[in-house]
Amino acid sequence: MLFRPVYGPELAAIYDCVIQKNGTVSRQDIYQSVLPIYRGDKVASTQNIDDALSFLVAAGLITGSRRFQAVLSTDIESFCSVVLQQLQALACGKTEPLHEIDSFYLFILDHLFIKPNRLYVANLHAEVNKLRRVTQMGGISQEKIRSWKRVMTFLGLGHRIGQGFQCVYSPRLLLNIFDMWKEDEGFIQTFLEEHLVDYLPFQTSAGDLAQAVQRPLLHLMTEGKLTMYTRQDSSSKPYLGKKRFRYIVCHKEKP
Repeated sequence: MLFRPVYGPELAAIYDCVIQKNGTVSRQDIYQSVLPIYRGDKVASTQNIDDALSFLVAAGLITGSRRFQAVLSTDIESFCSVVLQQLQALACGKTEPLHEIDSFYLFILDHLFIKPNRLYVANLHAEVNKLRRVTQMGGISQEKIRSWKRVMTFLGLGHRIGQGFQCVYSPRLLLNIFDMWKEDEGFIQTFLEEHLVDYLPFQTSAGDLAQAVQRPLLHLMTEGKLTMYTRQDSSSKPYLGKKRFRYIVCHKEKP
């Protein structure tokens, strides 16, 4: 199940541990690698590791119950974007969830922040449980929402503020997703609809680009990481309000 009481950094550490073993690795081997004081008698609690393993299995990054094997191989730098790609596949119905609730992980992000074009929700638990699909399922607990906020913060999708959450995609995350694009430049509409959509929701109910995406794009442009052009002679859809940008060039760092 995805809605486990995890924090985020341990997900990357445990996934890296599985990757480094080059094959299958036992739960006990992971305990010993991640918990140096673990001696097999459970002097140290392994609950956080067990929860993280459950998350990684539910996300489709690893398989197994007693012994684990990586399904996808990625470096730590790309870990967050690969997790998001898996979560988005669950939200869009491209992948069958192990538990019904797993499909709600990015559904919450999309329906409370992106589609209504909101940057901040003050009482996230209350708002989540007003969503019809969530209500029909029986609701989501406060503990699960707290965990969701921690993981979303770790993945670079915003920040926890009291009982609420502020949603703005981090520039670093977007740059990483740009790096995974097969092109260095192209129409913004193409980038959004054929690439970014595989990782994150971006479009408001009105069909516009959500503020959570607009702001980091403009920041990256200010920092010189990418350049956007109007291309008024193109029929491609314009974005970012009055700026009406249609074309984007990402200045990727050469290896």
